[in-house]
Amino acid sequence: MIKRIKRFLDISSNKYAVAVVVLLLASFIIGLSSVFFRYPMSWFDEQVHYARTMTYADNPLSITRGKVTKDEQTFIQKPMEKIARSLGQPTTEIISSDWQKEFDELGKHQERISTKDATAAAIYTPFVYAPYIIAAWIGKVLHLNVVTTFLLMRLSGFLLVFTMLVLAIRKIPFGKLTLAIIGSLPPVTISFAAISADELSYGFSFLFISYALSLYLSIIKDKKLNIKDIWLFILLSFCVVLTKIPAFLILGLYLPILYAGFKTKAINKKGLITLSVVLCICAIITIGWYMIVRNMNGNVEYYGRENVDQVRQIKFMLSHPLRTLRIFADNILSYPYNSMQLGYSDYTKTMSVPAGLTLLPFAGLVLSIFIKDKDDELNFTDNQLAMLYNHVSRLLFVGAILLIFIIFYLQNSEVGSDTVVGLQPRYFLPFLLLLLPFTNRTLEYNARFMTGLVIISASPLIYYSAIFIFQLLN
Repeated sequence: MIKRIKRFLDISSNKYAVAVVVLLLASFIIGLSSVFFRYPMSWFDEQVHYARTMTYADNPLSITRGKVTKDEQTFIQKPMEKIARSLGQPTTEIISSDWQKEFDELGKHQERISTKDATAAAIYTPFVYAPYIIAAWIGKVLHLNVVTTFLLMRLSGFLLVFTMLVLAIRKIPFGKLTLAIIGSLPPVTISFAAISADELSYGFSFLFISYALSLYLSIIKDKKLNIKDIWLFILLSFCVVLTKIPAFLILGLYLPILYAGFKTKAINKKGLITLSVVLCICAIITIGWYMIVRNMNGNVEYYGRENVDQVRQIKFMLSHPLRTLRIFADNILSYPYNSMQLGYSDYTKTMSVPAGLTLLPFAGLVLSIFIKDKDDELNFTDNQLAMLYNHVSRLLFVGAILLIFIIFYLQNSEVGSDTVVGLQPRYFLPFLLLLLPFTNRTLEYNARFMTGLVIISASPLIYYSAIFIFQLLN
């Protein structure tokens, strides 16, 4: 069995393979459990994304407000009322094996009504909700009830993006353990199991960076590029830019690939032109989508925020450059990036991983970078192309952080505010893989070391699993 897994994931070492498989298996089990046992809308903003999915399922061209059935609107409102009550007092129903019974009466009201619950997600393309929309259509064709359709949506999204994670681990030439650790972080696992705009963003980001590393390593080693991989890389590029606007920055990896391909002649003139055109088209798509949604500020209507206006905010930033720099510096440097959300819970104290525990997986991530499954044939330390990739990818990571703060300052924060509001730490997780470098530094490891590394890396997931089981049994 382990030989087949090693062959499929392209891993040589038994100990390395076991570590990767254990993390994947743990993520799969707890993610699948979350699909069925987490209360509806119990992941942050799940009600918004569920509503947006159903409006797109009704009309893929719907803008801001859309229509849902009265039963679907009840299915949104009733859980949110209970979740609101749970924030003030303990409950036993947010993590439960029989929450479906509360919605047995649904199914009598199929007339469609306008909903404002989808407005906060109006900036996302229908593509980011594709697996959920297809599941919703299947539910309608099969005449499934609201609850069963909801679970089908969760399940289809989870299975799709988990498969994408496995394929990314298979494709990435090194750092497979690093990617497995990122995939096992509770916010990632729970996002996989919920109806969320983050799900495909994670999946396609992981796949794209894995393919970029694979292509780049082939160029460095003067290997002939696989045409199939290049076309898949191009396809992934379009998928990435259709998920979230900040994800476009990941396509900055085109720059070292184009340069290295030109310098080594690993990519011919036609290939260089094709990749350059694809990059330009992706940029046009990103800019075009932003221009379409720039005035669709659903946060004003849905969350009741006032004095939020992108045009006025931009004018403020341009007229107060020094203050703007101070605002971003203060917010970026003080932000709790290591915070790990667990969604709504039976107890408010269990809605996030304890702060001290969140540091352990990041220590595991750093160590995993220097744990090699295979011996590198090249000296990456003295390889200028390898160092170029490392520098560019780090700049892209920093750029992604800055762009996310800018977007939320424009879309969510009041004009002239000193605080960037609406940010959640999980928004930065898809970009962590950009920090995986080409390096020849290695750590010697044995079975005991790998066991310890897996435990500290999975400690937040272990914590979530423990409180999940405790709440499920009580």
